[in-house]
Amino acid sequence: MLNKKIKSILNFLILMLATFMLAISFSLAEDSVNKDISIENRYNLNEQIYLNYSVRSLGLNIANFELDINLSDSKYWANAKIKAKGIGGIFSKTEFTYGSRGNLEKKTISPKFYSNHLSTKKGRGYVSIAYRAELLTIYALPENNKEKEDLLAIHLDTKTKDPLSTIIEISLYTIDNPCVGQWKITDGRQVFSLVFRKLDLNKKAEDLIGCEVKYTPIAGQSDKELEDEKDNPSPYHKIWLSKIKINNQMDILIPVMIHAKTDLGITKIELDDITINDINIVL
Repeated sequence: MLNKKIKSILNFLILMLATFMLAISFSLAEDSVNKDISIENRYNLNEQIYLNYSVRSLGLNIANFELDINLSDSKYWANAKIKAKGIGGIFSKTEFTYGSRGNLEKKTISPKFYSNHLSTKKGRGYVSIAYRAELLTIYALPENNKEKEDLLAIHLDTKTKDPLSTIIEISLYTIDNPCVGQWKITDGRQVFSLVFRKLDLNKKAEDLIGCEVKYTPIAGQSDKELEDEKDNPSPYHKIWLSKIKINNQMDILIPVMIHAKTDLGITKIELDDITINDINIVL
């Protein structure tokens, strides 16, 4: 039973860790305005950002999440890994790796390619998304069935970005009113949305930004998950962010703590290390 619950939490974190960071600063609220990044600033960026998170449930370490972001010459590259660890590694050998690359534009990013690899005791899986002018090309192993492909096609367009690309977008193109709005994301097999609202920070440090985030499945999930969402909608989860400066002039938002509600209670995701250009940063 513990085995199944640990796997359930890890699968949940694959979605949440890769997407809790997404729409914090670049929401779809009508009163939101994107920050422009000049061509000079985009080409002057030469940053390597490394983030390392620990994942704990019931007081035990169950997984580790690493994220590498590289910004250079108006382009970006990102790689991420989620791996079962501690008691999670005992009951599950699950490992997810992600990669993404694209261009930095004035008001947004332009993703070019995304991929993710899954490794478990039962086998391996792979998904890639190639972004072209008005088309997303998805390649998956095992292949998505025809019914799933048709459902995904209804909800997909070139504005539906992959998780890692959106992380870059959010970190750089900030707005004045975070924690407001809705975002739609795809990982090539599923489409889901995140809805945001502000969090009262009376009990938290004033230098943190607090949000609540709700994940909602849209297409590609199992029939059971979609039915469960209708009968018992997913809860809101809490996330706290800290603002740091890069390139001596640009602010970015870094998630420092996430409290996610799961079947085993609150699963905590906390930032352990942050390095920018090989320099350790203390928040």
